[in-house]
Order: sequence, then C-alpha cells, then structure tokens
Amino acid sequence: MAVPQPAAGLRDQGLGEVELDAVPLLEVGAPQLGQFSVGGRSVKPSLMSTTLPGDGTVYRLVARHSGKVADVEGARTANGTNVHQWPWLNQANQKWTFTRPGDGYYTIKGLGSGKHLEVAGLSRADGGNVGIWADAGSPRQHWAVTPTGDGNHLLINRYSGLSLSVDEGSTPDGANV
Repeated sequence: MAVPQPAAGLRDQGLGEVELDAVPLLEVGAPQLGQFSVGGRSVKPSLMSTTLPGDGTVYRLVARHSGKVADVEGARTANGTNVHQWPWLNQANQKWTFTRPGDGYYTIKGLGSGKHLEVAGLSRADGGNVGIWADAGSPRQHWAVTPTGDGNHLLINRYSGLSLSVDEGSTPDGANV
C-alpha cells in the first residue's frame, strides 16, 4: 500500500487530531479523544496503539478545534447511521470503547449502539463519510491510534489511510464527521 501524501488546505492543519481522555464510566465525564471525519491524508500511521488500554475503558472523541464530541446522530442504532459533532451531553451515543483485534489497530465501538465506527461506502476520498455499522471485521472499521506528542492523537483509518476529522474543520453543532 502506498504511503498517503499530505493534502492541501485545512486538512493539513491538525484537524485530524483527537484528544484521548480516559475516565471511568461512573464519573461525570467520559474519556475524550480530541478531533474527527475522514479527512487529511497523513504519513503512514505509526502503529503506536499500545497507548490505549483497550480494556473496555470508555472514551469520548473530542474535536480539538471545536471542543465538540463525535455523536451518533439521533442516538440511533441502525447500520449506516451518520456520526457528527455535537456538544458533550454525557449520553451513550457520545461514548466509545476501543478494542484491539490483535494486529496493532483498534476498532471503535459506540457504547449506545454497540456498532463500530467505519468509513462509509468504501470511501478513500477526503471528506468521506463516517458512520456506524455492525462488526464486519473489515479494514474500514480499523483505526490506528497515533500520538502526536502534544497529548492529542490521530485516528487513521486502515482502509482509507485518512484521519478522522470534522469536515473542513467546521465548528457548528451537527457538522459532519
């Protein structure tokens, strides 16, 4: 697989960085990851996925630029449901767990839906959509968790080679991931 090259524009501005903040479920907040959508090509992910415990710890994925979290639209559970950014409401559709399938990547599972975060439609294009889907054991559901060195992380999809980020760095509620 060729190493993806950086794309121009906003996608090079760290928009794919996510802040990981693990907190036990019994506390008010959930761990957070900071920034998300499929956008921004980056260098080949370094599989430093040992940075997460992968033990059922619950996280929230927080967009570094907006402070909003990855939210399963309408708290729905159907395959193909969209993921967008929304203010943190401490709801199950905003909480995620990471599981290692054993190859250095993680699957990211929605606590409220029990479904996995995946790149929709086999997209490899900047701005490709992200939604939830039942476990398919597919590379489009596998994510490299790569620390950026400043407390944030890149979530890079195994299939597309693109990082999870909010579309075009948008900040309004409901902006697409």
